[in-house]
Amino acid sequence: RERERERKWERGREMSSPPMEGCGRGGAPLFPFGPSHSEMLKLREETRFSLEELEAMHEQFSLESGGTGLLDKDTFVEGLSRMGVSEVLAEQNFRVFDENGDGFVDFREFCVGMSALQRGTLEETLDFAFRVYDLDGDGFVVKEELKKILIASTVGGSEEEAQVEKHFDEVVEEMFARVDSNGDGLIDFAEFKDAVMNQKIVLSCMGV
Repeated sequence: RERERERKWERGREMSSPPMEGCGRGGAPLFPFGPSHSEMLKLREETRFSLEELEAMHEQFSLESGGTGLLDKDTFVEGLSRMGVSEVLAEQNFRVFDENGDGFVDFREFCVGMSALQRGTLEETLDFAFRVYDLDGDGFVVKEELKKILIASTVGGSEEEAQVEKHFDEVVEEMFARVDSNGDGLIDFAEFKDAVMNQKIVLSCMGV
C-alpha cells in the first residue's frame, strides 16, 4: 500500500507541476516538481501531520507561493493579516518560521512551524512563543519588546496605542515583577518557561 501511494504521488507531481525555469535565485528552478514522496515521508516524521494533511498543505502552499516553493516576507505577512493577525506579530511569526534566515519560508519550514504552533508539545509551544516576543532574536525579552507585542495584539491604530500605552507600561511592569526572577531587567527562556509552568502568567494574556 505504501509503495502504491508513492507511485501515485510521483505520477501526480509530474502531471500537475511542470518545471519552472528561472524562478529561483540565480535563475535556478525551485522545487520543479514539488517535494518527492520520500521527502514527504521525512516531513511526516519531523512534524505531527499525516501524509494526507501534508499533501493538502502543499497544495495550499503552492497556491500561496505562486508555484515557486517559497514564501517571502510580504506574502507571509499578508496571509496572516487576512486572518486578523497584526503586522508586528505577523512579521515576528515570519522570523520564527524562517529557520535559516534567508528571507524566505520554504515548505519544510512552513510545516515544521505549523506543527510546533498547532500540535507542539508544551516545550515547543513555549519556545515558539518566546521567540515571537524576542523581537531582536538575542535570546532575551526586554520590557519594550513585550509592550510592543502586547499593544500589537490588542489595538490597531496609532491613536489607540497612545491612549493605552500608559496602561501597558503598568501591565509590563507587573509581568516582569512575576517573571524576571533575578531582577536583571531581562527575561530568558528559563524564566519564561518557569513562569508559565507555575501559572505566574498565562500565554493568552500575552498576545499568543
